[in-house]
Amino acid sequence: MPILIVALIALTVFGVIGILLVAAVILETRMKRAQEQPGLHPPLAHVGKH
Repeated sequence: MPILIVALIALTVFGVIGILLVAAVILETRMKRAQEQPGLHPPLAHVGKH
């Protein structure tokens, strides 16, 4: 029984670490998009010229 408890605690810790990593990636992506916002994205630059 103690092995099961240790395994559940380990899974919980890894799950929390995974959630934190996903949150960090999402925030990093949003920050990069916010910095690139003033300029027009090159693939989208030709859309208004048609």
